[in-house]
Amino acid sequence: MLAAVAATALVITACGGSDDDASSDEPTTTSVSAAETAGWRDEVAALCSGGAPGLAAIEENDGTPPSIAAEATATKAVFEAGSTAWGSIAVPTDVQPTLDQVLEMGDEALGHLDASIEAADAGDTVGAQRDLDEGFDRLARTATAWAMAGAPCGPADPARVESADLTVPLEMSSWQASAGFDSIWVSEELADRVVRLDPDTGDVQATIDVGDAPLRLQPADGSMWVRTASSYDEVDPDTNEVTRTLPKADVGPAANRSWAVDGAMWICDGQQLHRYDPTTLTATATLDLELECGTVWADDDLVVAWSYNEDAGESGTSAAAFVDPATNTVLATVPLPVDVGGPAVLPDAVFFPGYGGTTAVIVDRATWTISATPDLGLTATGNGQPAFDGKSIYIGTADHHDVARLDPATFTVTDTIEPLGVNAVFVDGDSLWIANGQPHNVVQRFDIDQAG
Repeated sequence: MLAAVAATALVITACGGSDDDASSDEPTTTSVSAAETAGWRDEVAALCSGGAPGLAAIEENDGTPPSIAAEATATKAVFEAGSTAWGSIAVPTDVQPTLDQVLEMGDEALGHLDASIEAADAGDTVGAQRDLDEGFDRLARTATAWAMAGAPCGPADPARVESADLTVPLEMSSWQASAGFDSIWVSEELADRVVRLDPDTGDVQATIDVGDAPLRLQPADGSMWVRTASSYDEVDPDTNEVTRTLPKADVGPAANRSWAVDGAMWICDGQQLHRYDPTTLTATATLDLELECGTVWADDDLVVAWSYNEDAGESGTSAAAFVDPATNTVLATVPLPVDVGGPAVLPDAVFFPGYGGTTAVIVDRATWTISATPDLGLTATGNGQPAFDGKSIYIGTADHHDVARLDPATFTVTDTIEPLGVNAVFVDGDSLWIANGQPHNVVQRFDIDQAG
């Protein structure tokens, strides 16, 4: 957590006044001329970078109450070192609402840090960590707010806001997203909820509490299914409420990733792959695999399950199983020379970007053999799942936090798209969506024609 937030290079209490000089709960607004605010962007950039060394020196907690309290206390001390700096900055009138927002988030951050310390002292580990997360969340969001206002703040670059057709600020580690039922759905992992957005305006259509760290989302059989830390939850798109829950424990001892497609749910469970009917929540097929099913991808034509671990670039242990969903049979199991991210299923081949390395793998669908291992010169980042719109492959890259656009015939990079950051990419109609959790907490929409 701290590493991601320290990268924002901010000092939160620099956003708000200290207890000694606070005379009002309302942010202070000062009318100034354009000449007086000419250098405000440089001032913002300098203030944003001021707290980076202190934040980087803070040791991340080990999950115990005393350690959480120590992290919150050290963080608060760094923030308080610059408690009046933001209050003295002069910004143009049209930027004043952003400054007011930053000041408010700074005060909220301090409140959460105090609450974290208090909860930790009382032995409430969950509450202490939650408030610590909330405090760091406010820190990350101030950087995004400044970038959206046109000022660079740590890694938040205004040019990466301007390059998108729509930028929607979110909260609490909004890393996974999907499209369905004329909406964009985003899981806010640390807030235990899902946010439903209007794809044209970014307006919040609903906020749905699902509980227990929601991650992947996918529509199936008229519902949006959300994988949380302990279950698969069904959300009714008509009521925006959780209507049913399938506990992971009921699926199997190692139930993990899931993907729902065209009325089916596919769930990895150790060396087994289960197919579930989302209308009855019963298994309709169980396939024994020759590999450890780390994650699974599916459409109505092909299901791909592959081994997965966090050892960057490890080779010699990965494999992929290719399943025919019409017959629920394994077509082939192919050993892979490197660890890979998710597949892009093409008409004649299956493309895997390298995960933790630059080597991609191309599997021929006619022979189920590896036909090429091109060096892309880039490493996939985020969840490692590319997007494919029928014309191009889109991959989030680790080196520059960009999205590379690849020609599916030559597997060469034809364009680079520059969002604020990237964890997940997906295509919905004529739009490319890019989701990024901390430190930016945004989802951005790119018109595909303009992106190319």
